[in-house]
Amino acid sequence: MPGRPEDNLTPEDLADLKALRDRPDDKIVIDEDAPEIRPDAVGYRGILARRPKASITMRVDADVLEYFRAKAGLRGYQTMMNAALRRQMEWEIERARTVDAAE
Repeated sequence: MPGRPEDNLTPEDLADLKALRDRPDDKIVIDEDAPEIRPDAVGYRGILARRPKASITMRVDADVLEYFRAKAGLRGYQTMMNAALRRQMEWEIERARTVDAAE
């Protein structure tokens, strides 16, 4: 399967990983200076919820659409447009906070 992380490893890397995997637990050297890993410090991939997406139909100027499609390619331009809208939204929210704090 192309694109797997192990596809980029050298034979030496693979041998090192196999040696680590095969090493018995009692042969693992523990660094006494390293802090204990607390159970609440361990994360799990995918545990954070993504922001919900809403499906909409939106009309944009043709040149705006062409710009984002050219910049992102045919795939990913909607994600790029969403990111641009998010940056603008966050900028406006921060600006409003700054103005409110100054008053």
